[in-house]
Amino acid sequence: MLKTKTPQNEKTTETRNASICLPEENIQNLSGDQILDQTSILFRQLLENKRGDRAWMVFDQRFQFFSKEQHTFDEIGEYFKVTGQMIHLIHKDNLKYATKLIIERKTGIKGTTVKQEWITFIGNVHRVIGEATSTPCLEKTVLARLAKEFGITRFHPFMNLSYELNGVRKIEPTSGLDRVCFTKSISKVDADRIIHAIVAVDRILTRETSLPLSDMELLSQILKARLAKSLTASTLLDAVRLCSSVEITAGEKIWGKFTSLSRVNQIERILFEEGKPLQKNEIYKRLAQRLVQSGENVPGQRSLFNQISGMMDSRFQAIGKWGWKLAIWEDETRSIIELMVRCLQEAGSPLSSSEIEAYVAERRSVGKHSVQTYLTHPGFKKMGVDRWGLRDWKLPEGTRTWSPEEVAEFVASFYKRRKTDQVPYTDLRDAVAQEARITNRQVNGLLRINPVIKIQINDAEKRIAIFQADYSENLHLAHRPFGKRQETLEQKLQDETISYLRRCPGRQAALNDLIQRLTQKTGKPYRTIFTYLGRMGKKDLIEKTYLSRVPYIRVKMIFSINSFPAIEKIHSKDLRDWAIAALTYLNPAEIDKGLFELGKAFEHAVKCYLEKAIKKGTITCSGLSLNKIDDWNLATMVDCAWTNHLITDKGTFQFLKQERNDRAHGARISQEELDLYWTGAENFAGMFIQAIQLFDRLLFEVDGSETV
Repeated sequence: MLKTKTPQNEKTTETRNASICLPEENIQNLSGDQILDQTSILFRQLLENKRGDRAWMVFDQRFQFFSKEQHTFDEIGEYFKVTGQMIHLIHKDNLKYATKLIIERKTGIKGTTVKQEWITFIGNVHRVIGEATSTPCLEKTVLARLAKEFGITRFHPFMNLSYELNGVRKIEPTSGLDRVCFTKSISKVDADRIIHAIVAVDRILTRETSLPLSDMELLSQILKARLAKSLTASTLLDAVRLCSSVEITAGEKIWGKFTSLSRVNQIERILFEEGKPLQKNEIYKRLAQRLVQSGENVPGQRSLFNQISGMMDSRFQAIGKWGWKLAIWEDETRSIIELMVRCLQEAGSPLSSSEIEAYVAERRSVGKHSVQTYLTHPGFKKMGVDRWGLRDWKLPEGTRTWSPEEVAEFVASFYKRRKTDQVPYTDLRDAVAQEARITNRQVNGLLRINPVIKIQINDAEKRIAIFQADYSENLHLAHRPFGKRQETLEQKLQDETISYLRRCPGRQAALNDLIQRLTQKTGKPYRTIFTYLGRMGKKDLIEKTYLSRVPYIRVKMIFSINSFPAIEKIHSKDLRDWAIAALTYLNPAEIDKGLFELGKAFEHAVKCYLEKAIKKGTITCSGLSLNKIDDWNLATMVDCAWTNHLITDKGTFQFLKQERNDRAHGARISQEELDLYWTGAENFAGMFIQAIQLFDRLLFEVDGSETV
């Protein structure tokens, strides 16, 4: 409710139309806080004298000079029995008067004796607030500057008035985070984008992990978790600067402030900083010291560990009954193959791929198909259906590995015993399952890729397995790599369409010619092809245009050279053309190809520079031999660049190296992964192009050449 009378209201009738002056104290004898406290009284006296009680009440209820809560225009209008629009007009007139007083230093009242130095002081405070908020900043940053220049140590209602006169909006990203100040020059869309990024940064660095991340690692995690849309590197840097729960470490990485972390994450931080396992009492001692330093209450040791005992997750490993360590310490630096070998050595007997994958996943991050792919390494041997061992292990005599050849031999003997070439599929499946001692599902996998049988559906709609006498000629087809999936019709049409258009002049072709070609390739009718072309258009892969009123289809180029200014700075024509060509693949369906091409260009740029620099003796690298340039790998080259101080953020280049390797050696990625990469396409491509431009510039400085 609005109050009509306050202790200050009772004095207004006595001072109206009288000579107005502030307290007689000299401004030099007052602190900044005292001056702003008296400023509230000054504004009250001036407004009541100049514009009446109602104008002052509107002013007070909007900026809370004396009222304890802020009211809307409609609430104030309801009290005065006028419309909210009328109150808004009064408010605008109040602001005009406040502007004259603060900026033009005019009271507009005859007979006033307001000291000029007082008006000068609040004018300077208003000016500093405007300068501090000219770019997005935290409200506490404004208070810090006011404390430094004027000795103002707390918030005052006058600041709300100054914010509004400066066109500043204050937004609280989420509970617990400091408010952010935006000027009118920042659009609402841009402000919302920054606020969403701040919330994402806070979640990753205070809830998901307590360990330090580079800006590129943080960007990658936010995009993978889909916590923010269209997040750019510049927006991320703004979000980090404006997120009050995070800070920059001495190593130029970002992590959550200790006081912003949960108890479990605080324990993880303590272990990380110590770099060694700790007993529970040591952890409690260090935690208590940090809590006392931050002014927080310290819980009892027993109650603390009882509280968090159920929250300890896979990041921690217990040491006996009284100690903890971080799980990443033991095997983080080991390669996947080394961990697989260790797993089999500890087991001492063949294991399934899922068992090996579970062992590796407990000790480090591993891709979905990585273990299955690495099992084809010469260091491992197949010792049964999905049973694997080490290369030097010997198979027991008579043991079958159930390779495609052995499966085909057993099936052929099965038909021979039955003296027929057709049997119900279930009979054959059960026979293989019983002999191999595996599940029906595993048998289905073995028979589905083996050319020894062909499945048909009979009149009773039951599956019949027909023996194929010429199976030996096609057995090589059964040896397919892990992770390879049969393409869908949509994928086939998509690949064929894009491939054909890229070979056409101007990367475009007449619609009828394109459909006719796709019909011949796939045997599908016109309507089906036309429907799938429509889907490709919605994915921004292709677009329709007209030449002499004839409909044409062309590849849609979403990103241009203007999207990445660093391309124009590349001296090498080959590298520049390589990067430009890769841009044509930056679309929702081919983003993996685009990143692969940029990854190859990145690797080529690094190799060319290092080769030239090592030959000239400007850098040294023990891990790279000029006699075996073709054997250089990207990981070693990045390490060489780091040790020679050519790059300052090794984390970013390690990320680019991993992205290049994933695209080069990984299987065809899923649609979900494509969508994820497309979300951060501009960021990923921008990092590659900037890295290419860096090493191209270094090469140009070494020999002055414009060719790579």
